[in-house]
Amino acid sequence: MNDREHAAWQGFLSLHATLTEEIDRSLRETHGLTLLHFEVLLHLDRAPGNRMRMSDLAASVRMSQSGASRLVDRVERAGHVVRRECDADGRVLYAHLSESGKAQLLEAHPTYVAAFGAGSSSASTSACCASWRPAGSAPTRRSPRLP
Repeated sequence: MNDREHAAWQGFLSLHATLTEEIDRSLRETHGLTLLHFEVLLHLDRAPGNRMRMSDLAASVRMSQSGASRLVDRVERAGHVVRRECDADGRVLYAHLSESGKAQLLEAHPTYVAAFGAGSSSASTSACCASWRPAGSAPTRRSPRLP
């Protein structure tokens, strides 16, 4: 890695840390949610039928299966998720977004968006995100589905 690549990598890591800390702080202060809790709700909202296999949810939030299981325990205790066994295969467990979870997501989403903008100017954030997007992939822009 040359000096320019190292500086770019360090800039990316710094931007990521700043953004995630700011978003997590804003969600905690305003809604009592961690960023990971919010991400679980967001991934489930975007999933078909508002449900995901626990193993797929773990991959989506970049956690081990056991770490994601503990996270979903907390989200479930808050009433935002319900776990259900698969009818066809009892070994498979699904996490379903509850109505309470959907409401919490819709309430917290503006805070999430505002905190993202507060962490960096939109032009520099867009430029950074575009440069780190996998080659050939298009940007995705989705908000929670409104009722």
